[in-house]
Amino acid sequence: MAKKNRPLSPKKQQMMNELQKVQEQMIKQLIKRLSGKDKNILVEFLQSQKAPGSKEFNALPKIVQGVVLKMNMKNLEIMRKYTKNPFTIIRLKFSAWTFQKLATVDTSKVKPAKKKKVKTK
Repeated sequence: MAKKNRPLSPKKQQMMNELQKVQEQMIKQLIKRLSGKDKNILVEFLQSQKAPGSKEFNALPKIVQGVVLKMNMKNLEIMRKYTKNPFTIIRLKFSAWTFQKLATVDTSKVKPAKKKKVKTK
């Protein structure tokens, strides 16, 4: 069975409009800091809809990771502003905390895993 698409509530529509407006403003501001190569990387990552913390995210340059994290933090703030459900607020706060911790992780300090030696006969 196909789902029927219900229209969004006015409050949800207002939240979606604010999210879109803020994202466009942030992209305009932050894109000025990026080089041409980094701009292309950012656009590809945003279009792929991968999550921060994913394997693809960790492969991005640090400046692009920072841009993505700033955008997600701002989105969480806006969503928390429009949410009244206490469980959802806690979930959004936990997500924001996780993104803040993700921004402070320095992957250069992480030692690569040792490769297992394979014995040959």
